[in-house]
Amino acid sequence: MLSLLVLSRLVSVEAFGVFALINGVCFLLMMLAEFGVTQSIINKKDSCYQLLYEFSLKVSAFFSISTPLFLYLLTIIFDIELTLFIYIAIPIIVFLFGVTSICLGDLNKRFQFKLVAVSETAAELIALVAVMLVISIYGASYEVLVLKVLIFSITRALLITFYFKKQCDRRDLIFKLSFSIGKIESFNKGVVLSNLASFLVRQGDNFLVGKLFGIVMLGLYDRAYQLVKYPVMLLSFSLQPALQPIMRTVDCYTLFRKIIIATWLLCILAGLSLTLIFNLYSNYIINIILGAGWEEIDFIVKILSYSIAFQCFFSLSGGFFYAIEVSGKNALVNTITFILISLSFYIGYINESIKAGLYLVTISFFIVSVICLLLLLKEGKQFYKKNKLENKPCHV
Repeated sequence: MLSLLVLSRLVSVEAFGVFALINGVCFLLMMLAEFGVTQSIINKKDSCYQLLYEFSLKVSAFFSISTPLFLYLLTIIFDIELTLFIYIAIPIIVFLFGVTSICLGDLNKRFQFKLVAVSETAAELIALVAVMLVISIYGASYEVLVLKVLIFSITRALLITFYFKKQCDRRDLIFKLSFSIGKIESFNKGVVLSNLASFLVRQGDNFLVGKLFGIVMLGLYDRAYQLVKYPVMLLSFSLQPALQPIMRTVDCYTLFRKIIIATWLLCILAGLSLTLIFNLYSNYIINIILGAGWEEIDFIVKILSYSIAFQCFFSLSGGFFYAIEVSGKNALVNTITFILISLSFYIGYINESIKAGLYLVTISFFIVSVICLLLLLKEGKQFYKKNKLENKPCHV
């Protein structure tokens, strides 16, 4: 994410607007291709992955093949033109993300978070260097942003697969050609629904802003939102992989409740500190990271910064929901969030003021963070009562 912010110095606002739309479609198909396999692997008590491996390959291939149709619909809805390279690159990205879900899930289950971090950091650096070379020769466009994601995806897939084979006890995973799809567990269905709802929250706002306020405003909004969201994603991405497997070791509700409340309070404290920093030094931060020419996003950054505290807890809540096996509740929370955000931007559009929409978005994240807190406390109590863990000694 930081590398894309740095590339803002070289790529135009319109190019980032088009890339935001392409990235939205790519994110949707990646979530569908993954189909909750990563979370299933983490919750799985053994290391017999053959059936999940076959399932993952078939689902990933299906959504990869379906990608050109989604991209074509994008060109019709938003009246944009996409090159052949986009139609080739995005299906590859989708497929690689899906098929590596077993490797990622197994590494996280084994608490090998360092290996995952090394893989993704190395892939990010390699992709950034490669794209900078391409820009120096051919110039900047939205295609180079997609190229960066493609190089990152290929490198990440190779490294994560390598570490998986090195760590896993069972490496004899074989693909068997068959058009039948095995039974889909209810947990996986819940994760998929949750991922779809998460897509609406993470990328749906881009489609709304692009359609209601235009591609140029989308480019500005996307850069501002990514700048504000960077500390949120830095926190959630660093904690999210460890959250579910660690929370699975918590065996009493009392400790679970303390962790949830402490996390919420820490997110509020950290978020308020970041809000203060953004409001005092937004111009300086924009010039340092994005460079000159992005001063127009100053008001967007300041307004969205008020939502950082609530976005932090919202981003982390998924790991808690998956740990207590209520992925459907996470889907519900994401759906509520998307509805509130949609209403916020629509009200802003009616009033011809994106500022009004942004303030309402901030209020929406506050409401959702409270809903997450209350739902987690309620569902957590039921989970530990159902599994008769309430009276057992607590340990992590």
